Amino acid sequence: MTNQVGSVCKSVGFVPKYVYEEDEPAKLSTLVEAGIGIAFMPGKARNSREQIKYLQVDNHELERQIALLWHRSRYISRAALEFREVVVEYFRALGNRN
Repeated sequence: MTNQVGSVCKSVGFVPKYVYEEDEPAKLSTLVEAGIGIAFMPGKARNSREQIKYLQVDNHELERQIALLWHRSRYISRAALEFREVVVEYFRALGNRN
């Protein structure tokens, strides 16, 4: 996501200096709350921490790729197989909406 974030920042005249990258919103919130930089986070990860100022980024498409992985030669439980089916169908349906 670094290239996407850099592109968004550059479009508004800001060049970020990356010191640390993290994917966990809770850790990002803690770092920002401690006064260590800024963070781009998904809107759903928004927390009601009083010390943090949130700004919504509009008119820019930030995407994150996620993957569902499993080992081909290992046993997959019935629950894991059903979960995989649900995830695949969910994202297939999302793709059909566009």
